[in-house]
Amino acid sequence: MVTPIVGHLCDPEEVWRLGCLVVVASCGFAPKPGADDGLPHDATVDAIDGPPGDVDGDGIPNGADNCPSVANPLQENEDGDDRGDACDLCPHLAGTVPGTDGDDDGDGIGNQCDPRVGIDRRVVFLPFNDPAELQKLAIRGGSNSWTISGGRLHQNDTSLATPQNIVWTGESITGDVFVQGKLHIEALAAGAGTRLAAVVGAYDDSGTVDAYACGVRSPDAAQQAVSTSWHFDQPPAFDQQTLGANVGLMAAGLQAAETLKATITVPDTDSTLACFAGTTPAPVGVPGFVPVGFPGVRTLGVTASFDYLFVVAIGIP
Repeated sequence: MVTPIVGHLCDPEEVWRLGCLVVVASCGFAPKPGADDGLPHDATVDAIDGPPGDVDGDGIPNGADNCPSVANPLQENEDGDDRGDACDLCPHLAGTVPGTDGDDDGDGIGNQCDPRVGIDRRVVFLPFNDPAELQKLAIRGGSNSWTISGGRLHQNDTSLATPQNIVWTGESITGDVFVQGKLHIEALAAGAGTRLAAVVGAYDDSGTVDAYACGVRSPDAAQQAVSTSWHFDQPPAFDQQTLGANVGLMAAGLQAAETLKATITVPDTDSTLACFAGTTPAPVGVPGFVPVGFPGVRTLGVTASFDYLFVVAIGIP
């Protein structure tokens, strides 16, 4: 992409085609500092050895470089705006201001994707452009059906009996975090059963499996799909929150674009969960639930793909 999967969330763009749903989902939870945060290289350091006409020394002439002062040799540009991922403060959202995403609070996270005003920390951005990124992910239940190609993380197991889960293991979540991802539902399994696709925050399977998810869910392919959030714990302290955003019949192919946002906040020992879909739902308190685990994605009964995973630690310098 959970505050989120809750606290605040981001914005995204989605397009529904026949049989294909594009959703921007986010969630929030809080990680520990010290992981590979995916932040841009220091421009001053990059410029020291750069040859004339190539300030950052990445082999791309300044005039053609989408990050002229920050090394970006592959010129990766997830959102297709006027700057590459290495120097983009919101690499997954096309900037509304040429050359910058704005950063009013000066924390290195652009206004478009910053979950709040205050010092936050970008934990990681995975654009799923390189199959080697799979080495940073771990399967948490389900089959080994995950691949990376064409700029997306793909999951092709449409089992209606076993959820497919994969998480980023670079940093454990132990507090407020914001997670965002853009997903595409591409095909549905045949037969009766629940279908879902979601971004997950703080997936924890150290004991009883627990987590918080925000996504699209339908009890059956022929029934109305809704934007929902849910808590995995059994018995659930917080089972499911239907947000009232109907997105069409699964079997007929989702016809409406849907933007999902989720957050997790932990004021003391309890959490407040909120999954945002179009309109802002009332947050739901979950006594005793403290998010611990890893950010990731989850599917059931669908073939789906994800464009990226974007994680921000709320209030962590």
